[in-house]
Amino acid sequence: MIDPALTTLGSACRTGVVEDDASCTVCDMDIGMIVVDGAFTSGVTAVLDVVHVAALQAPEVAPSLRPPRIRVLAERDQIHLGDPSVTLDVDAGLETAGDHDVVVVAALGALDADQLASALPTPDVRHTIEVVGGLDGPRLAAACTGTFALGDAGVLDGGRATTSWWLSPVFRSRYPDVQVDDDAMVVDDERALTAGAAFAHVDLALAIVADASPMLADRVARALVLDRRPSQASYAAIGQLRHDDTLVREFERWVRDHLAEDIDLAHLAAELGVTRRTLQRRTRSTLGRTPLDVVQGLRIEHAEHLLATTERTLGSIATDVGYASASSLRRLLTRAGH
Repeated sequence: MIDPALTTLGSACRTGVVEDDASCTVCDMDIGMIVVDGAFTSGVTAVLDVVHVAALQAPEVAPSLRPPRIRVLAERDQIHLGDPSVTLDVDAGLETAGDHDVVVVAALGALDADQLASALPTPDVRHTIEVVGGLDGPRLAAACTGTFALGDAGVLDGGRATTSWWLSPVFRSRYPDVQVDDDAMVVDDERALTAGAAFAHVDLALAIVADASPMLADRVARALVLDRRPSQASYAAIGQLRHDDTLVREFERWVRDHLAEDIDLAHLAAELGVTRRTLQRRTRSTLGRTPLDVVQGLRIEHAEHLLATTERTLGSIATDVGYASASSLRRLLTRAGH
C-alpha cells in the first residue's frame, strides 16, 4: 500500500543500513514535532496517531524492531491547537530538537493566504524557523503550511518540495530557489521531506515511518485503512489557487467567460495586451502550469460542477466547456484523475 517512491531500500538505522526488517536489531527513530499555538488540529493528531500505531505494530513486524517514538516540542508546557478545546501537553523545549532523528514542523493554523502571512512573523513561528534553520543532523519534515517554516528557514533552497496545492503560487513566489512539485502528495528530497495539504500529514507520517521500516509503514497503512495517494492533482482546482498576479487573474477571467469557444492562445494574449510568450512565462512562474493547462483545468472544474449539480449528460456538458464530444471530455477527466 505504501508508494515505493516514499520508502528507502532497507531500514535506516543509527549504525547504518540493514537489508530487511527481520534482521534489524538496532533500528531506532526518535521524532520531535514542533507545535505552535493554534496549529492545525488534525495535522498534529494525524502524525501522533500514525506514529503511535507504528509503535504498537512494530513488534509484530519484527521482534527486534524498536518502536518509533515521538515527542511534542514547544516553548511552553501546554499548547492550544486550532480547535481551542483541544490542548496538548509538551514533552520538551525546542532546544532539544537536535537530539532527534526527525524533526517535523506541524502545520500552522492558517486557513488562507492572509492568515498565513499573519502567522509567519509571529514570535513563536519565527523562533521555530530560527531553530529549524540551525539544525544539522535531524531529517526535517513538514506538510501544508508547515512547509513555509522550512522555506523561511532556507533549508529547501536548491531542492524540490511540495506544499498545499492551493498555496503553491504563494510558495513559488516566496521561495523562488525551490523547485515546487505541487502535484505530488509527498516529495522526498535530501533537504527535507515535504507533503501537501493538511490531511497529507498522514502521508508524511507514513513516509517518516517508512524510513525506519517500509514493512512497518505498510502494516500501519493497512491497520488504519489508508489508501496510497501519490498525487494531489485530482484535488486541485485552478480557480482556488491563491496568487496576486493581475495578468494571470485576467487570463483566468477571460477563459471562464469563453469556455464554450475555441480558444486561440495567441489571440487571447493579444486581447490581454501581452505576447503569447509573456503569458506562457507568467502562468508558469505563478501557477507552475502552461496556459493550455490552465484552460483545461478551468474546463474540468466547470464540467465537474455541472455533473454534480445538474442531471445533464456528459455530451451536453462537453459543448458548454469547449469540447465537440462526450468522449473528448471523458478522456480529459480520466487523464486528470477525476
